Amino acid sequence: MEIVFPLVRVVDGDPLPTAEKGSVRIMEKGKERHFLVDEPLVLDALTALHYVGPNTIVMKAMRRFKHYLTTGVKVRPTFRIRNLARIFFAVS
Repeated sequence: MEIVFPLVRVVDGDPLPTAEKGSVRIMEKGKERHFLVDEPLVLDALTALHYVGPNTIVMKAMRRFKHYLTTGVKVRPTFRIRNLARIFFAVS
């Protein structure tokens, strides 16, 4: 079986029974399937797509603070008026 992503042939062959070094996991109809990627640069690119980042208590607190700060700014009437004016002048 061959899976083709736009412009790049990524994997070739039968699915692996379990995860191995150099393999990627795809979900097909709710089932996990592992395929071996023969190109190291493509493997790096595919594994980088799944990077979540640090998920520590400090990062969670910072995310929550940023959320409250953003929500507080967007609720203010001055932001809404300036944003509406910016959109209006950009369109016309």
